[in-house]
Amino acid sequence: MCSKGVKNRSGFKFNGLNEYTISDESFAFSPEKTFECGQCFRFNRTASGSYEGVLDGRLVSVSGKNGYAKVTVIEGPCDLDFSGYLDSFFDVSTDYSKLSSELSAKDDVMKEAVTASFGIRLLRQDFFETVISFIVSANNNIPRIKKCIESICLNYGKNIGGKAFAFPVAETLSKVSGEELAKVCRVGYRGPYIANTARLFAEGKADFEKIKALSLSDKYKTVLSFPGVGPKVLNCIMLFSGLDRSAFPVDVWVERMMNELYGLKDTDRNKLEKYGKEYFGDNAGLAQQYLFYYIRQIHGK
Repeated sequence: MCSKGVKNRSGFKFNGLNEYTISDESFAFSPEKTFECGQCFRFNRTASGSYEGVLDGRLVSVSGKNGYAKVTVIEGPCDLDFSGYLDSFFDVSTDYSKLSSELSAKDDVMKEAVTASFGIRLLRQDFFETVISFIVSANNNIPRIKKCIESICLNYGKNIGGKAFAFPVAETLSKVSGEELAKVCRVGYRGPYIANTARLFAEGKADFEKIKALSLSDKYKTVLSFPGVGPKVLNCIMLFSGLDRSAFPVDVWVERMMNELYGLKDTDRNKLEKYGKEYFGDNAGLAQQYLFYYIRQIHGK
């Protein structure tokens, strides 16, 4: 859907110290909307309005607005390679203005959702972290998900500096029992799922590059085979790791939105997911994020 056929954008520039910036009028970006739409769990708003979180083993601060973004490394290494990582993470090569225009033309509901949500970027997140994070997310709410993930990082991740910890590597997490994870990190019944999935990664049985090379249907089958991955978690992993930008995860908020705004009452989540993918096509993932953010704003969340 995204960068194919779209010109390369300028990308993040490194100032040689600890700052990475992008200045491009075509760069659609709102830190608040991007980090508050349920796609990642390690960024939190600061008193200044920026967002602080851990990214690629670094504690960073992110600020900006449409046309501009700044990433400041607070703890961790600063090098030119991180510029490329940021280009990928923030999906710099995708023209979100073009995609938003296409979605706005679908119907009046989506037009309003785009107006309310413009500035969301679909992040391309680390595959292992995305898988574990969304296993934690099953039947859970965002504040509790964040607490569980921070506890996993605090107890098993590498200290970056101060109170900041990186997400643990698969080899480390694979050696922790599900019972310990449940007790220490309060992940409940998800503990064994996390431990067993981490072992798959540690043993090289869940390699992102190999999965990326599979057909789309085989990608879905492979990720669905991971312990603790059901349909909703599957679609989140596919979307937020970048394996399938047409994935359309349906949670309680998207279900409510489809019921209220699209009149699809008494429709189960599997059918809503299918409807979303068919109706929005290649842009279904971005549509889902716009609608998720929009319905939460309507209900004051």
